[in-house]
Amino acid sequence: MKALFLLILSEFITIFARKFSISGFDSGAWAAVQLQLAYSKDIIGVGIIGGGIYGCSIGSSSKVHECSQKPWITIPSTYYSLTKSYQELGYIDNLKFAANHKIWLFSGQLDIDVYHKAMENLLTYYEYFVDPKNIKSVFYVHAGHGIPVIDTEIPCAYSGFPYIISCGMDSAGQILRHIYGHLKPKLPMNFKNLYKFDQTLFFNQEGKDISSLAEIGYIYITDYCMNNECKIHVMLHGCNQNYEATNGDSLLKTGYLEWAEGNNIVVIFPQVSQSKNNLNACWDWWGYTGANYLAKDGIQMKVIYDMVQKLPKVSSSSIQLIAIFQIFLIFLL
Repeated sequence: MKALFLLILSEFITIFARKFSISGFDSGAWAAVQLQLAYSKDIIGVGIIGGGIYGCSIGSSSKVHECSQKPWITIPSTYYSLTKSYQELGYIDNLKFAANHKIWLFSGQLDIDVYHKAMENLLTYYEYFVDPKNIKSVFYVHAGHGIPVIDTEIPCAYSGFPYIISCGMDSAGQILRHIYGHLKPKLPMNFKNLYKFDQTLFFNQEGKDISSLAEIGYIYITDYCMNNECKIHVMLHGCNQNYEATNGDSLLKTGYLEWAEGNNIVVIFPQVSQSKNNLNACWDWWGYTGANYLAKDGIQMKVIYDMVQKLPKVSSSSIQLIAIFQIFLIFLL
């Protein structure tokens, strides 16, 4: 048994570079595309695992199945036109800012939840406005629906909980290296650098009821990054894959923490939870939070963006206080 101490973070860091990168799996992948387009001026790259085109469900839960499992119906040019119209209305940043984004795409040949064609559609969509040399697609792996890692107990071909699959590849490393270029070797994660923080700092009670956002999020931040400018990456979990559901595996076993430790990358893991409109703790890519879910003022989009702009800070006094009153001990196998 390994004891993991997670401290609640309170104050805010104000010295970070505010441009950031993002990745996501499953609903988190669809949401990552949404965030990328909403705030393209501030994002430098994105990694997408098992997701699809911006706006594909057009605000309808009935379209979710079609987008994921009947993707041959989807016409990428239609959604490019939708994106341009959102740009013209000011709902999202100008697409010119996305032209130089670094984009890494993964789709398993055996994915039975988000069919391979859905990711091919996303590639076609990106080619309308992103420099092709900045796009890398990994579509040849005989993988199911999950985050590919070098080694875990779940076979690569499996599509199912906890959606972390053993494919002999380090998807987190591939994403981060594609976005940032050369990185130092990864290092073992340090448990003292993994913190929980209060997500309700970024929304009110009404927002909580609408957004399905959890009260607690997680952040990995090294001592160096407490006082120096560091790269920032946001990782969005999939449906039924939040910290609570996976007992932390969606953070601890997906490879991001080791690269963060070796390269002083701050990694934020926002969390959504189950709600009456979101029974599987999915990120919103069909409109359960409201008609503006694709836009900059969509509640999930804005909260994630604000998390980056106002990164939580630990002060020596707050650590001492929390150590006495608010330390949570979680036992992991």
